[in-house]
Amino acid sequence: MHPRDEGSRIMVRKRRRSRWLVLLILTGIGVGAIFLFRWLPIARAGDTDQEPQRGQESAGRVDLKGYRPDATFLSEVEEEIPGWYVNVNWDDDDKDGWTPDDHSPSATYTPDKDDILISGNGCTEDDDLWKFTVEIVPSSIHGPIRLTFNEAKVKVYVNRTKQNPFASGNTVNFTGQPITLYLEGQTGTENFYDSELKGQYAGTTPTVVSDKVVVTVFDCTLNGLFDGQQQGDCEKKHKEAGGSNNRDGKISCDDANGNGTTGDLDGWCKFFHNTMEDQGILCPRGIRYQAEFDFKREVRRRVWRILTGEANWRMFDDKSTRWFDDENQYWEDNTPSVSNHIYQIDGPGIYDSTTQVITHIFGSCILRDWVMVRLYGTWYRCSDFLRWHSQCYVKARTDDPALLRRAGAGPGGPTGEWNFQKHGSGWIQIPDNPPAP
Repeated sequence: MHPRDEGSRIMVRKRRRSRWLVLLILTGIGVGAIFLFRWLPIARAGDTDQEPQRGQESAGRVDLKGYRPDATFLSEVEEEIPGWYVNVNWDDDDKDGWTPDDHSPSATYTPDKDDILISGNGCTEDDDLWKFTVEIVPSSIHGPIRLTFNEAKVKVYVNRTKQNPFASGNTVNFTGQPITLYLEGQTGTENFYDSELKGQYAGTTPTVVSDKVVVTVFDCTLNGLFDGQQQGDCEKKHKEAGGSNNRDGKISCDDANGNGTTGDLDGWCKFFHNTMEDQGILCPRGIRYQAEFDFKREVRRRVWRILTGEANWRMFDDKSTRWFDDENQYWEDNTPSVSNHIYQIDGPGIYDSTTQVITHIFGSCILRDWVMVRLYGTWYRCSDFLRWHSQCYVKARTDDPALLRRAGAGPGGPTGEWNFQKHGSGWIQIPDNPPAP
């Protein structure tokens, strides 16, 4: 056989094999197509959280609207970026939070967030509840809408008196008119966008799209610092106020560390001060421009003096019957630091060091601090009370009667009268009378 003829036969066999291979491939594709077509998922109402499947049209959508204090509501974009800003409800609108009163050492405070009914004492509603509405667009679609939310962060109520709490997972029935509910901040979110309020249609109409509003809850935890060096991220310094060389504690011009042993002079301290820092720890972390903060402070106090040439105490200042404003904005650092702190400093004490006018001063006070947050142009409370006290007793020195010194302090260390010097957290009972001179 001619070699060329043999080569022709080989080429024919190769072409036949190629035809069979193509036929097998086409057959496989056809069978695969049959199986793919057979098992292609069919879109059903309620699939993928009620989002429509590919090729389906949405029949409607749930619509949640979170409202600002001025009665405007967030746009669809704003509902997720930046989301809804609310405060933890530390307020006491119906004035029933203190038991047994608002000033005794054992008094307890229950804020509105832990109050099951907001009513009485002239109050008819809680103004720290945030309005939102629930509806379906178009309004012709009726049926139940399930609301879900993190109950550790927020709670929902049917009305502003909080009589009807609404549990996460419960439904509201939409019949064509928007449904109004109220949201309350319970605890601060650790970060922005950490919580959400979600509305999901639970009826029979297919492909009704769900909606959500991202929620950030603002909170502030107060930490009283009464001893030691000032915190580095506090921009307000005691030396600028004449309180101390940037130390917290029972500081005197002749006792820089406040331990009752004189001789360690504090060149920055004018006279006698109980200096402290009120540190606010903020939630969420990373706050910069999103909100404004402001410290508030109130005081109750009594102060007595013995004038030069006299032997008996005189009442000099009595503000013990009610709370008086004691805020000093000049000593507030309300800009959040990179450590998420804000500060207020104070230094109650005696602003005199000679006996030209007086020979004895005794002052005792209790104080309460709290923080406000400004959201959408309106101020809200966002912290519990920091309760603290200060008491200072100053008298003429025995070694130099022309000068004053803290009672009980001296070069040899503190003596018994040092017990009248008090400074720290919590409230004390303000004495009815000063010590025996």
